[in-house]
Amino acid sequence: MQQSIVGLTVEDSTSSGVVVAPGQVITCYHVIAPVAEQAEGQGIIIRYQDKEYPAKIIRGEKNHDLCLLEAPNLPAPPVKIANTLPHIGATVTAMGMPAGFFEQSSGHIEYFNQGDDAPIMCNTAPTRPGYSGGGLFNKQGKLTGIAAYRTAYGALPIAWVKRLLARRDNALQTLAQETEASRYLDATVLRNDALNTQSRRLANHMIRYLDTWVQAHPDSYFANTQRAEFLGDTAEEQQAAYASAKRAYALYPNHNSLYRLADNAGRCGDPQTAITLWWKLANDYASRRNHALDEIINTAYQLPPAEQIDAYRQVIQAPNVSDLVKSTAYFAMACFYKYQRNPELEKALRAYRECFRLNPNDRIAQRSVLDLELQLKQNGPSSHFSR
Repeated sequence: MQQSIVGLTVEDSTSSGVVVAPGQVITCYHVIAPVAEQAEGQGIIIRYQDKEYPAKIIRGEKNHDLCLLEAPNLPAPPVKIANTLPHIGATVTAMGMPAGFFEQSSGHIEYFNQGDDAPIMCNTAPTRPGYSGGGLFNKQGKLTGIAAYRTAYGALPIAWVKRLLARRDNALQTLAQETEASRYLDATVLRNDALNTQSRRLANHMIRYLDTWVQAHPDSYFANTQRAEFLGDTAEEQQAAYASAKRAYALYPNHNSLYRLADNAGRCGDPQTAITLWWKLANDYASRRNHALDEIINTAYQLPPAEQIDAYRQVIQAPNVSDLVKSTAYFAMACFYKYQRNPELEKALRAYRECFRLNPNDRIAQRSVLDLELQLKQNGPSSHFSR
């Protein structure tokens, strides 16, 4: 697999590509976009084993962010291409040449962004700028997708690659009709640009794009998911995001849409519903269990006092909960007892001790134990409990 990964230089930027046939390299369209309008894309250099090979554009699909390059003298061997999609939970490996050096990272398939086209594979393999155009491989070492850094852990499906390879024209196409997947790519790029630059202008542009998309396609899972993730700066936006989260979950109930629904419920001031949904996520999806339990702790402070303590206790007593999450629950419980209107310092001390026992690296808990022991000692033995 590694021998089929090449580096690309386009103007002053470096990125990645995958050899899919003798002398032919697949990469992301946005990688070659700066020179795409030039004759055959002059200015593209493929780097392989410390040598450089001029390349030209054969064909591409801008909407699907893919491009096929040709470098006739390139000696790199082509990859083997998978015939089927990996299943959810399958191990995958991302490979690329960021900054001109080979890197790889492993993760697993989290979910597929379903739509009216081939699904984009959302996975946990970490990538960084320069990975775009690299490969996502299954356990058998076969190419199953193309890494696209700007889609935030989304890999372009191998079906798109096969379709591009099967074409016989030499053209850079912009699809006549947008697909769900192409709109998802555009929206993800807009979202990342807005978040990375903290630009209000780009954020407003993203909001208008999402509103138009949802109005035109109210049953689009992609549109509602993106809207639920991005909106939320104002109370009005939070309600709109919550509505989109509900619609996305109704269209395609999976752990991603359930997570977004629970998160939006909490942000809209509905902690009871949020915690109910976090418990569903914890119970239905083992891989998200501890994350969901941690979110229950973070949401519980919005509950009435008795329900708040009960939520912490339920997390502590939950099966298969990590010590780190337990320690977080004990810490939250200790803070509640310590800072409530009528402090219960003995209970707070017990909780801080449990927190520190479970997480010896928690120096705040350790310091709190020492401070409370001293405070209770100064208040007299009647206030202290036996150890």
